[in-house]
Amino acid sequence: MLVEALVFTFTMSMIARELHLAFRLPFWLTWLTTAAGEFVVMIVDAPLKL
Repeated sequence: MLVEALVFTFTMSMIARELHLAFRLPFWLTWLTTAAGEFVVMIVDAPLKL
């Protein structure tokens, strides 16, 4: 589950890139916030799946 959380956190770069292209949001800040949010959701949800 931890590996899955890290992979999904890393792939948030695609979402950040799309937001950067569509709305001219700063890439690194957008990636940081979306990745952090995804990581928290994945970590909180992991124990609930067990």
